[in-house]
Amino acid sequence: MANARFVQEVQKRKERRKARGNDAPIETGSPISYPRMVERDYEKRLLRFVREMQSAVKSVVMARLPEIMRQARAQNERFDTYPDDLEAAFNQMRVVYGEKINEEVISETVSTTASAVDSANASAFSAKLSAVTGVNVVSNTPSIKSAVQVWARQNVTLIKTLGEEHFKDIERIVTDAVERGDSLKTVTRSIVAKTRASRSRAKLIARDQVGKLTANVTARRSADLGVKRFRWVTSLDDRVRASHRALNGKIFSYKEGAEVDGQSGVLPGEPINCRCAIVPIISSVGESEADTRKKVASQSEATNKPKAKPKAKPKAKPKATRPTNARLEALRARNAEIQKETEEINNRVRKLKEQLRSQDKTIVRRLEKGVALVERNGSVFKLSKSGPQWDISIGGKFLVKAKSQKEAINLIKQIKL
Repeated sequence: MANARFVQEVQKRKERRKARGNDAPIETGSPISYPRMVERDYEKRLLRFVREMQSAVKSVVMARLPEIMRQARAQNERFDTYPDDLEAAFNQMRVVYGEKINEEVISETVSTTASAVDSANASAFSAKLSAVTGVNVVSNTPSIKSAVQVWARQNVTLIKTLGEEHFKDIERIVTDAVERGDSLKTVTRSIVAKTRASRSRAKLIARDQVGKLTANVTARRSADLGVKRFRWVTSLDDRVRASHRALNGKIFSYKEGAEVDGQSGVLPGEPINCRCAIVPIISSVGESEADTRKKVASQSEATNKPKAKPKAKPKAKPKATRPTNARLEALRARNAEIQKETEEINNRVRKLKEQLRSQDKTIVRRLEKGVALVERNGSVFKLSKSGPQWDISIGGKFLVKAKSQKEAINLIKQIKL
């Protein structure tokens, strides 16, 4: 009943405007408010999930990693057991996370956010239209409920994917580091970088998904009331994409949307991380589809119509000037300086090339596990693994011990031949 009164009131206002010769569209003036507090709450919840991922990695994988890395470096009967130990740690990591963040917790988070977005949008939408028409509209319909449910299912999948991708990357980082023999400090830095990336992704999901649901329910509420067109409004700051800035202030139909970056049927807020908003054109209530297309097309034609360019005054041709003797002498002197500088640069390059050719050449050849040959300027050194250290010898004569293969190679480079 309230919605019927809304339609009647819009028709009355259109007739009064037409009688006065005013063809300007009736609209809400400002966009439907974006639920920023809901976005912040959703972001806070998603960041809590990332903290639980970080806690699971720290309490299980990082706690066991020093011992696993020690086993991987040692040459004993347990050398081949570290992959099993890693797999056990990764499985336990997922169990610990699942005890805190399971599907029920994720579904409750998504459901709460979806309801909050829908409620905030309903209030903002009703307030905007009521301010123009004086009628309180009812804007809760089955189509809106369906849109909210679809959004909720998609977000549950998104959050699950966030966790699964995080743990897969942690597995890859740790496994590769152990196989390469990286230090614990290097592994920790890589894990911190991955956690930072997951936090950024969680923030993007919160901003992007709340914007998408807001755009969707706004469009459905407009359609339920018979509103056919909307005005695209950007945030009007430096972060607005050029393709979106070009749409600012333009009018489109809800049915066909706008064409943005090669995609058609786009609404403000739907592209990834889009902060644009919708201004409903209330006077489009009761329009036929043909009228809506015609009005949208006429606006496009008016926008795309080329403006007449003012006639440019013919530029006076510059008078040719002949260089004076003093100027010719200065040019010759500068040319000589440039040639001299070029010659000096070429000489320096030649010297550097000769130095590089004369530098020591060190070649490492791995023969088998724990044994390697290092060739340096014709001399051949042998590296042999002896317990946790490496023995360096030449021609069967022992020279010195080193803590690692890398240190052994550096010592060989320092030996005077």
